Amino acid sequence: MLKITIVELLFRAIPESLLFIWTSYMIAHVNVEKKRYFIASVLSAISTYFIRMLPINFGVNIVISTSVLIIITASINKIPIMKAISSIMISSILLSICESLNVFVLNWLKVDMQIIVDKPLMKVLYFTPSLILFGSIILLLYILKYRKKEDD
Repeated sequence: MLKITIVELLFRAIPESLLFIWTSYMIAHVNVEKKRYFIASVLSAISTYFIRMLPINFGVNIVISTSVLIIITASINKIPIMKAISSIMISSILLSICESLNVFVLNWLKVDMQIIVDKPLMKVLYFTPSLILFGSIILLLYILKYRKKEDD
């Protein structure tokens, strides 16, 4: 099982879901509807929490979580399915790159990864830089998109 704790749900899964859904709105060129945005984000995080509790192998949970996130994004946020798929894939790739960079830095600093993985609060703290980097990239893309929209 790959379950996550409540601490990870609150401080990692929910912020991550907020960024994923925001990216979907941005890529789809749809104005953010706050109520739907927050509902979809919380549902996404909670579904990830429960999917991670299932007795399935690593990797399968990612496929299921991604599929659920696409369905939530398309149905609740009224984003076209193709835009939802592409935005979730783009977000997933960006987050993976950010997490890989974070792991590289932690390894370079000779941090014992097993200690981090075993303690939920440590895991949240040590992987916060990847979430901040991911959020910064999404924010930069939003600013560039907004600036481009003003120029048109």
